[in-house]
Amino acid sequence: MSKNRYLDYWYDQQIRNYLIQFTRVFSVFSYAAGTNEDGSKKILPVPARYASTDRMVSAIQRNQSENTMLSVPMFTVYLSGIEIDRSRTQVDEYVEKRKVYERDYNEETKEYGSTVGNTFLLERKMPVPLNLEIKVDLWTSNIEQKLQLFEQVCVLFNPSLDLQANTNVFDWTALTIIEPTNYNFSSRTIPIGTESEIDIMEMTFKCPIWISPPAKLKPMKIIHRIINNILDVHNIDKTPGAEGIKWDSEDLMARIIHTPRNHQIRIEDNVITLLTSGGNEKLPNGDVLVWENLISRYGKYREGISEIRLRFVENLEDDTKDVRGVFYFHPEPNKLYWYVDPITLPPNTLPPINGIVNPHTVYPGNGLPLPALGQRYIITDEIGSTTVGWGSLTANKNDIIEYNGTNWFVSFPSAVSFDRQFLINLNTNKQLLWTGQKWIYSIEGQWRPGTWIIML
Repeated sequence: MSKNRYLDYWYDQQIRNYLIQFTRVFSVFSYAAGTNEDGSKKILPVPARYASTDRMVSAIQRNQSENTMLSVPMFTVYLSGIEIDRSRTQVDEYVEKRKVYERDYNEETKEYGSTVGNTFLLERKMPVPLNLEIKVDLWTSNIEQKLQLFEQVCVLFNPSLDLQANTNVFDWTALTIIEPTNYNFSSRTIPIGTESEIDIMEMTFKCPIWISPPAKLKPMKIIHRIINNILDVHNIDKTPGAEGIKWDSEDLMARIIHTPRNHQIRIEDNVITLLTSGGNEKLPNGDVLVWENLISRYGKYREGISEIRLRFVENLEDDTKDVRGVFYFHPEPNKLYWYVDPITLPPNTLPPINGIVNPHTVYPGNGLPLPALGQRYIITDEIGSTTVGWGSLTANKNDIIEYNGTNWFVSFPSAVSFDRQFLINLNTNKQLLWTGQKWIYSIEGQWRPGTWIIML
């Protein structure tokens, strides 16, 4: 599959907003009904509403009686059809990137300056082209009302009417048109008899729209890591006529990585603690580190936008697998609340486990539920053939054992597994990482300089 199988829920009410705006278009009409005391025409507005009114609301409006006559004239609007416009369909995976610049804003004076402030990168995915078929019913009680209103509609929609969905300058789908496609002048048949029933004129309109997926707005101000390549001086060719230093990947002896003041961080649950470069919570003079002071050196914190990212891959230039999350200030100055975007966590490579257990203190029926097909546990100590509760199983510390419906067996032998593996502990709902030597929480623990980034 080329597309991400995981999609966060979102709903932007886009079609609903189009229908609301369309209905408002028909709320501007009026008609003449008799004269005022001074002899001038009495001009009355014509209400317009969406037709799919809730039954209970309609009953209240009719005074709980079927004998109450509807007020006329009146416009009712309803969506009668949606179709995909293949003539406007384009490459669905296309992403347009655009730089967005803000003017500098002075928080003290509450005024904008003349220089560039925050900068962003806007990524917009290709929207879905649709054609809406919208029908409008004009309810009238006589031919004069109908002709008055119909003439006004014809002039307004000649040949079409432009519609601006919103005022967002970066929304490339904001403009559309409303085009009339058919008018059915009357719902009556001939002969009409002697009853003075309400007459309905049906008008059909076409409105091409776009359904836009969420756009990404990324701050471009980043606390950069500086990577210095230290050349192995022993490999320099010093012979006469040599070209000198040759920058080859094999010549790299080490990499010195600088993050903001070379701080480390420690992650526990959803709290990040700021540490010194040596991994201490306090400075040598006893002062507590302050996140706000560190962040202010590089830019402005923006609630709900500023992020902390963790880099899992060894290639420090590869940001495609970063674990991202927004952060908020904690009451304690050296801590932050951090809320991870779960979709950015490394993909699980092993099935989930039901828990981590010491096989000598708990076993099925004693602290654990009775065996069931598919139960999986990480064990913290080895199991011998005589260990109570596990049958004839033999397993090592850090192995994953599983019940196959009859017996327990080792499904993950840790002693011969050297590749990194990820899985979810269903007991804590946290992700675990097998490092090749031990199990740790995938994102919790201490992160050294160069493996974490702040984006403002």
